[in-house]
Order: sequence, then structure tokens, then C-alpha cells
Amino acid sequence: LLLLLLLHRFHVPEETAVARWVFTVTKNHNFNCRQYLRWGAPPVINPVGTVFPKDTVWSHPHSLRLPVPVTLQSSTTFNLTSPAAGDWYIAAHLPEDDGRIEQKGFPSCSYFFQPQLSIRKAVDTPVLEQGTVLQQTAGPDRSARLKLYIPEFSSSVSVWLNNCSSEDPHSENCSVVLRLGSRALQEEPLSVNCSGTYCSATLHNPPWDMWLQVVVETSNSNRTVTFNIVSNYTEPVLFSNTSFALTPAPGSACVWNIPVLSEELDVLSVRYTPTSGANISVTNAQPTLLRYPLHTVTTGGTLNFQLALNSVSTYFVIHSVCVFCVTSGFPSSTDCGNASVVSVVPEVFVSACVEDCGTYGECRLIRSFTYLYAACSCKAGWSGWGCTDDSKALSISRQVIAALMLTISNLFFIPAIVVAVKRHYITEASVYLYTMFFSTFYHACDQPGVAVMCIMDYDALQYCDFLGSVCSIWVTILCMARIKDTFKYALFMLGALLLALSMQLDRKGLWNMLGPVICALLILVAAWVYRGVKRHHCYPPSWRRWVFFLLPGALCALIAVSVFVFAQTEDNYYYTHSLWHILVAGCVVFLLPPKEKHREASGWTQGFSWTWNWRPRVCGYTLCESGKDELYTVT
Repeated sequence: LLLLLLLHRFHVPEETAVARWVFTVTKNHNFNCRQYLRWGAPPVINPVGTVFPKDTVWSHPHSLRLPVPVTLQSSTTFNLTSPAAGDWYIAAHLPEDDGRIEQKGFPSCSYFFQPQLSIRKAVDTPVLEQGTVLQQTAGPDRSARLKLYIPEFSSSVSVWLNNCSSEDPHSENCSVVLRLGSRALQEEPLSVNCSGTYCSATLHNPPWDMWLQVVVETSNSNRTVTFNIVSNYTEPVLFSNTSFALTPAPGSACVWNIPVLSEELDVLSVRYTPTSGANISVTNAQPTLLRYPLHTVTTGGTLNFQLALNSVSTYFVIHSVCVFCVTSGFPSSTDCGNASVVSVVPEVFVSACVEDCGTYGECRLIRSFTYLYAACSCKAGWSGWGCTDDSKALSISRQVIAALMLTISNLFFIPAIVVAVKRHYITEASVYLYTMFFSTFYHACDQPGVAVMCIMDYDALQYCDFLGSVCSIWVTILCMARIKDTFKYALFMLGALLLALSMQLDRKGLWNMLGPVICALLILVAAWVYRGVKRHHCYPPSWRRWVFFLLPGALCALIAVSVFVFAQTEDNYYYTHSLWHILVAGCVVFLLPPKEKHREASGWTQGFSWTWNWRPRVCGYTLCESGKDELYTVT
């Protein structure tokens, strides 16, 4: 799990000569920031060395390490000449965190990463047409830059330099560097060092339907050279999509082209279907070409390839070797098998995540500014791009133990409910029962592994759990204030309504708990101070109440808040959060005030005492028992 992961996208236009990125990091910690740069698609990074899913192919992006010095701000510059046109993606992250669970609203380690791109674009770039000779000049401070269009189905392109001469008439040396193509970090342009009056370069399998950059630079820092340049590309390869009976002429390059249709099913979900059907015939005489268009909006997903042999002859299935070549922008040549005709079933589709993140993962769509991409969110200790790395995974028994700890620990609210009912705090007991019920089933549904049980929607369970927890604190502190029932129940209802609104706006906000606690404590302090001033005695007056109830309760509350805020990590969450449940329930037992004197039982409690002594009712009246009331002496 990364402390920070950001993704930025930049668009580099055609005919860009130089691209310059400036990365600025503002920090409040001493971690180093690493950036990854990739052309065409987001970088596939693996900073913590997790295992990729089986049969997954990925390429290493260009990595930049940006150390953060003692100063609060650091910047670095990365220059790239002749960058490839299109979208460039930058991912930045910090080292792996310590797993501590930070509560929302508290100060945290924050970094601000700001990448900037500036480009220098070539203007009035000459177009190098096939067979047309152009005279160009390259100097120490200005290279000759041209562009060449590559039509579809071209197998190679060649560029020649001739009649190269230097401005120095006594020098026969015409040293230049000829480059074909653009830089995409993983792919460098074809570069040829030339000397003399003639030079040539040939680029095999060039990208189709694109402009190719041609750059000529002089090797001498103080000389200007003049030369003629001409280009040529092979005739388009002969395609056949009607019949296999067509036999290509000797020496011709003939491939079997099958059009492919694409259908967008959902976000980051595209399925491709060949127009000739699912079965594709492949021969050893000529390769079969299928072109799958990938648009920019699909680069945030995963491209899946599946190939199966489908032949009526068992001999062909066993003895055929079919080479499945995947390239971007252009095909590559290869030999395929030793059978005359083999039927294959290619299945190509784009999905959001790798194998839907498996059993222990969840595929999530993430928006970074205007760009949408998908990633796996792993659970139960599993990791990796497809949540297939089980090096730190939790066993089934540990998952069950964790689920039982988080759920059974809520049963410690039963003593609090019993104490509240015995002291005739029925409303408070109802709130505790509500909290215990929804906290139990929320944690049963919140488990990351297979030991999960959800009685209703997860979001609803979480809302009820958070609301019940804060309401329990609210009603407990107000009950300790011993204000009149009319005001107490009005505050109960008003607080519950405001908390419901606050939870809907920001469920994990700091003030959802801090606000009600502060308000309730202010009411409690005001009520106790009022009674103390009125009676000229400390309230509550009994030292036993302070020593055996209030101080232990306050100590439990302090320990519970400390554990909740500072001690919880992803590894010990099951233990620390269970301890939080126990401490909170124990606080209620200690802090609930004793039953108010002269308080009549109401509702279903009339006619019964907690010891189940029956009080007979005669003509609607209850026969009373004599008893002594404990009075406090005020001096």
C-alpha cells in the first residue's frame, strides 16, 4: 500500500522537437519521491516487488528518482528530444507506509507534487515525399528536421543522404547522424552515424498511418553540412481476405487480413469480433493479420489475449505450432507452424482489471483529473496487480478469528444495557442495543476475506454503526448531566437529527465525534457547576462516586481514544479495534449515574422491580412498599 500515488497525463503535439518536464515536490517529511514516465499508457509500476498474475506481460517504465533535501521544496528537470507525439503519463509515489491508520481530520504526512510540461515545436517542417529529392542544411546550432508519412501496410522505409558536403572546401569529411523515428523512452529512434558523401538508413516494420520524424545532425560542433535527402518505402503488402486459394507470387509479401469489429460494453470494457467469425484459418504459407483498434479511453484498463486451436484433426492440434505475435501500430513477421491450414479461435477484449482482481480483490475505477483508469484493491493481506500475491495473505483461520474478535467484542455492551435498564434509563439502553446490533453486523460484513456475512447493504450497515457509536457517547454524557427529562429527551432527539445529517455529509469526519462530545461536555460541566454552586458542595458529592466510577470511567475513555487514534494499524486492527469496543462499553458501565431518587418507573416497567418482585395492583392503584430515601447532607 502506497502512502501517495498520483497520475498525470500530458499531451505532446506533432512536430515537437524538445519536451521539458519540471517536477516539483513540496514536503513535510523526509521521504523520497519517485516518478515514472511512459508514453501511450499509464506506467505499470511494481515498487514493492509483488508478484504479477500468471501469463501477464508488462514493460518497465522509465523511472526517475527525486530525492527530497532538507529544504521544504525540491525540483528536477527532465528533457527529451524528438518525443513521440501523443499522450504521456506520469505516476508519482512515496515509499511504502508503516500501515498506521490515520483518522480523518488529524494532521498527516502530506506531499504536493506538481509536474509541468513545456515544449519546443518545430515550425514549417518540410515533408519528405517518396522519391522526391530535397536539399537540406544542418548546422551546429540547428539540425535538419523533416517528416515522412507512413501509409498502411508498409513493411519498411528507407532514407538516403547523398552529395553531402561541408562548408570547409578543404575537408572531405561530412560527419552526420541520421535518426528515424521518435523517442518513447522504451523505444529509441533508429540512429546511423554517417561519414562521407553517402549514407542510408532502413527502418523495418514502421508504424502505420503516422508521421515519422527524420532528423539529421552534424557531428562537428563548428561545421555546417549540406546534403540531398530522399526517401522510399516498400509497396503496400498484398492483402487477401476473400479466399485462401490465392497463391502469392514468388518474392511478394502477402498476408491474410481480417477486419475486426469493436463493441464498447461498459466503462473500460471493449470486446473485439472478427468479421469472418470466431474461427480464423491460419496457413504456413502466409501470416494472418488481425488489427484491434485501441482508443485512448481504453488505456486505463487491461488488454486480454486468448488463443485456442480448433481443428477437426487431432494430428493438427498436436503437431501444429502457431506463433501469436502482438505488436503496437504495425505487424511483425514470423513463421507459423508446419501444417497447411490450422483453425484458431482468438479472443481479444479489454477489461478494467486483471481477471477481475480474483477472490481477494475488488476492481475500482479511479479518476485522476479527466483521466479514468482501473486498479485492484486487495484485501486479507493479498497484494499485486491482480491480488494474486499471497506472500502476506491471511489464512482462513486467522480471518475467522479476526471476524469473531470484532463481532463478539460488541457483546460487552450487554452489561451496559443491563445497567441502563436496571437504573430505568430505557432510552439510553435502546441506543446501546442499537449500537451493539449494527456494530456487530457491520464488522461481520466489513471483513476483507471469505469470513463475511452481510445482512443488508454494506453502506447502510456502516452508516448505522457510525451513527449509533456517536449517539451512544452523546446520550451517555447528557445522562450524566442529570438535567430535566424534558430537556434531556429534546437534546437526545436534536442531537440524533444533527448527527444523521453530519454523517450523511462526511461520515468519517473528525467533527462528527468531536463536536457532540464537546457540546455534551459543556452541558455536563454547566449542570454540575450549577448544582455545586447552588449546594455549596462539590457535585457529585460522594467521594466513592468519584473514585470507583467517574475516574475509572474517564480513564477507560482516555485509553479508548488513545488506542483508536494513535495505536491502530492495518496489522493490529483486529486487536486494537476489538479493545476499542470493550473500553467504550466499559466506560458506559462506569459513567452511567445511579437511578434518580423519587423517579417513577414508567411504561412496561411499572409493576416490576429489577429483582422481579411483583407489586399487586388493586383497582388501578399499586400497593407501595415502605422504604428509606438516601439524602445527601449539605453543609
